[in-house]
Amino acid sequence: MADYTRLAALIGTHQEMALFRRFATLNAKNLLYMQSELVHLEGELANIALEDGCSGDGDKALFQVSLFDLKESSGTSKDLQWRKVLEVREKLKAYSTFRTPRFAERKLTQSCLLFQMMLFYNTLRFKSSRDQITRT
Repeated sequence: MADYTRLAALIGTHQEMALFRRFATLNAKNLLYMQSELVHLEGELANIALEDGCSGDGDKALFQVSLFDLKESSGTSKDLQWRKVLEVREKLKAYSTFRTPRFAERKLTQSCLLFQMMLFYNTLRFKSSRDQITRT
């Protein structure tokens, strides 16, 4: 049995032999987990924003209309909303990076394939109708 080094050398020499698992199920499951985390964070951020707006604190009330004031709260006792924004940002960055274009391409490819199948079907139907008209 070949070890990884010899197998890698073989694949390097004969790239057409390269077969790698895509772990599609695990990737999809991970995306679903990340979406769930983002939904949770979205809710937390909404609750914090609501609490800040209703707190009676003039500084916190400004967070809803002033990104400058929200960012300036960093490092103070009033920075909970800004810290949550940064947490959401990191999670979104990971999610957006993880989401490969293959999912979008696959959907587009499936749509194109469906369109081509419908076009082919209609062409056959038209040809069949034309043949029936010709026979009568």
